[in-house]
Amino acid sequence: MENSKTQRLLVMRHGERLDSHDRNWKRTAARPYDTPITKHGEAEAHRAGKARFPKKNIQLVYSSPFLRCLQTAQQVCNALGLPGMHTCNGLSEIIAAGCSMRGVPEVPAPDVEQYGLNILTPDESPLAQYPETVKDAIARYLAVFQRLADQHWPESLLLVTHEYGVRQAMVLGGCRDDVEASYCGHVELSRTEREQTWKIEDYVDVYKYDNFF
Repeated sequence: MENSKTQRLLVMRHGERLDSHDRNWKRTAARPYDTPITKHGEAEAHRAGKARFPKKNIQLVYSSPFLRCLQTAQQVCNALGLPGMHTCNGLSEIIAAGCSMRGVPEVPAPDVEQYGLNILTPDESPLAQYPETVKDAIARYLAVFQRLADQHWPESLLLVTHEYGVRQAMVLGGCRDDVEASYCGHVELSRTEREQTWKIEDYVDVYKYDNFF
């Protein structure tokens, strides 16, 4: 039987946000939509990279340009011995007022160099227009997952994004349940050369969401 190439797509949420730990942070922050992660979040991301991904043959890491994702991606790169990350604006947070934005955000941060990040290729394409609807954000996430995977076939990729992005990765793999992703939660999808439909191989710290408000 002829061998068929397999591609893995791992979609991961960022580590613990500083503003979830320090409720006063947003009150004085110049850019309240772009919280860093905590020291615990950094350690959590490094542990995740070291424990979960060494055997996944990840060749490229893409990150949302928001600081919390860039810091998370850097920790995973450090754990895996990868040279750095590429940014992808399509992996961004939903561009909306509910995410502490009053317009299109300025990301990455102007002072991003102080965080010791190794960004190999910055994405200079525009962000989504403000205000972005949830429906538009869903379409954006699904489109960028497919575009990056097709662009790099058959290489295995890690995409560091936001919780809503992880939810859409589950949808891409055929999940129809409402889910929520904890910090550093991830979904692993795969597809073969013969069968291009994505399927869910594994997920960690992603749960069925049954707390409706």
